[in-house]
Amino acid sequence: AITADWGTGLYGAPKIAATIRRMAAGRKFDVAMHLGDIYYSGTEDEVDDRFLKVWPSDAATVNRALNGNHEMYSGGFGYFKLILPKFGQESSYFAIQNEQWLLVGLDTAYVDHDMDNAQVAWVTVVINQAQTRKVVFFSHQQPFSRLADQGPKLQRALRALLEGNRIRAWYWGHEHDCVIYDEHSKWKLFGRCLGNGGIPSA
Repeated sequence: AITADWGTGLYGAPKIAATIRRMAAGRKFDVAMHLGDIYYSGTEDEVDDRFLKVWPSDAATVNRALNGNHEMYSGGFGYFKLILPKFGQESSYFAIQNEQWLLVGLDTAYVDHDMDNAQVAWVTVVINQAQTRKVVFFSHQQPFSRLADQGPKLQRALRALLEGNRIRAWYWGHEHDCVIYDEHSKWKLFGRCLGNGGIPSA
């Protein structure tokens, strides 16, 4: 179960939480993931009231949350001090795998719309050890967009993995729309924007 830009406590967010719980009634999701942004500044009060109190954590075996630019507006304290311990999540980036899939959550907000060298080195090692598993990325900010020329820093940071066609799909938020992209002509990945979780968009 995946949603992004969901941490408003308003608009569609409660309906999404209820839908996730309803869909998990017969069998829990293996993973429920938030792709970042708790509004408006990711303060500790907002994290508690608009995210943790209403997130459907009981609907999944594992819960994960990614860092977003709004969490960083207040220094990231709500995200790092409250969410990560609550979810038993050791870092703002992570990997989960089974025999067929490798799911990689990236932190694209600590360094805004980019990744530091340590994270790039980590993700490269993780993917090099993935063998034949299909790789799916999750992040808050996007590697590309139909709306604007966004993503060049991420593209540069991950150039070798993108040009090596190692990523099968990439899910992100940030833009407040739900957008399904065709397979990328160069990188052979499928992009999905899920930024419509809690903010109305005209």
